[in-house]
Amino acid sequence: MTGPPTEAARLRFAADLAEVPKKFNRADDGTVPAAGEYLEAIGIRR
Repeated sequence: MTGPPTEAARLRFAADLAEVPKKFNRADDGTVPAAGEYLEAIGIRR
């Protein structure tokens, strides 16, 4: 891809991204339980 994305591509990406949690959601009450794992890194610049 060269250059910035078109408006249509941006909207399609946003819609696709919004579908990700829906695919794995097991709740049926309008919520999305999401377990999270993360790495926290702290850098010190000397």
